[in-house]
Amino acid sequence: MSYLLDYNPGTQQWGYPRRGANLSGTCIIHTAECAMDLEGDDTSAEVCANFIANRSDYGSYHRLVDSDSIIDMIPFEYEAWQDSETNPWAVGISAAVQAGKWTSIPADRRDRIYRNMATAAAEFVRHMARKGITVPLRRITGDEARARVPGFCAHGDSGIARTDPGVQFEWALFFAYTQAALSGGLSAQGTITPIVQEDEMRDDQMLELKLFIQNEIERREVVTRELAAKNLAAAVYELKLFVQDDDEKRHVATRNVIAEEIKDAGK
Repeated sequence: MSYLLDYNPGTQQWGYPRRGANLSGTCIIHTAECAMDLEGDDTSAEVCANFIANRSDYGSYHRLVDSDSIIDMIPFEYEAWQDSETNPWAVGISAAVQAGKWTSIPADRRDRIYRNMATAAAEFVRHMARKGITVPLRRITGDEARARVPGFCAHGDSGIARTDPGVQFEWALFFAYTQAALSGGLSAQGTITPIVQEDEMRDDQMLELKLFIQNEIERREVVTRELAAKNLAAAVYELKLFVQDDDEKRHVATRNVIAEEIKDAGK
């Protein structure tokens, strides 16, 4: 299973099914703006993934990479909270770096980050190809991304106040490596968290996913029933008070009428 489906104790960072749209072939490229590991084992993506899983606000990606790992955060068919302008039909791929500091990353480490981003992008292109949609290796504009055009868009072009992946991002290198990955001439750098193609899940994984969704639906139905029961109980209580108050008013009125009749009879 994907990282956030296994571990997400904070605010839920995904939606399924997507809200009123299908994948269009649009991919948003991000930088996570997190702390960067520049020496030794690169833990940038792992630390960032843990932050996302525990955060109280919204913000997530489908794939998160650093120089030695690719993390499958959620399946492509799920909706991530990665770009408010395109969430329902797009996917988000992010590097665990800062947009303004690409050139400060050691060259070999930076190159491996591009290779892992390209590996994730090639995975997305293949996924869309199985759905009959061709994703060209070209940068698209924010207007095109919002129009659901297949291609790759900078988060900073999507229409909100962002700048990532930044002016230092090498689009030509990214696309060259993505093409190499599609051709089988590029391998991922380091480790890859288990990535299961959504339309090639094993039976046990599909069963686990179905049970998860079923449990989530049942949980929401229970909450809805409990809320309805509370509302009904409150309404019944208010009705009882109304009836009781109305009865008391009628009794008072009846007693007043009888008193007047007795008074008139005694005259």
